[in-house]
Amino acid sequence: MMISCSLGVSLEYEEAKQQFHALRGQYATLLVEYVVLTDTVRPNLETEYMMTIGHKEYQLFALQVEYLQYKREISLYQAALNRGTKITEAAVAEIVEREFEEYQTQLGEQLKQVMKAEKLFGAEKLSAEESKVLRQLYRALVRKLHPDLNPNLPPQAATFWNQVVAAYQSVDCQKLALLSDMVDEFFAGKQDVPETPSSMETLQQQIQDISGKIESLKKQMEQIQSNPPFTFRELLNNPIIVLQKRTELDRQITIYTEQLDAIRKIRDELRDHDGEE
Repeated sequence: MMISCSLGVSLEYEEAKQQFHALRGQYATLLVEYVVLTDTVRPNLETEYMMTIGHKEYQLFALQVEYLQYKREISLYQAALNRGTKITEAAVAEIVEREFEEYQTQLGEQLKQVMKAEKLFGAEKLSAEESKVLRQLYRALVRKLHPDLNPNLPPQAATFWNQVVAAYQSVDCQKLALLSDMVDEFFAGKQDVPETPSSMETLQQQIQDISGKIESLKKQMEQIQSNPPFTFRELLNNPIIVLQKRTELDRQITIYTEQLDAIRKIRDELRDHDGEE
């Protein structure tokens, strides 16, 4: 009877161990998918959107802000004229700068996005085969070095992991391959670190922990994909809608450009009149 009990425990442990390894593999795959989603797919979508539509939205917004600034300057000069007082150009500039500070911050952020997209658009692209190799190398290194999957690794492994993350984010396939060789050499000279917990209780806890991490990561990925730029996919995949959007933005840009010429003249006339003795 004791033998039967031991055999039952042993079989239960082996089944739990297989479940644990399967979950580790699932989590490793999800981690790679998450990184690809955030470090590759997202910037690619942002770049595509900015190069097709976003840069025109920035141009239109900049014109709208400039138009509103001129209107505000006109109101300040007109108010001084109505009161029979004078207001200096420097005073007007100070008021407008203060009141439009938030707009200028928004414009600055949009400009950064445009410049980032232009830089990524002009960067050398990996071939499909090179991208595949990059992901394969990264996936293998995730299994070996990611702290969630390998909590008992020696401290030097954390240094390797940080280098791996940096190499992947910079799309440096050669450095990633070199790191892969270095990691293999590192582990070849070390005693193997057990991948499976030593007791049934510890194993069950690890299974519970990694299952929770899998569900949490899935929710994070769902949340990420429910926000821009992932919500732009349907738009970007429809050339007709993209063309319509670009055409409408061009039309509004033309209108505001013409309006700016007119309102600038009004502002200049009021400013010059206010400056007369």
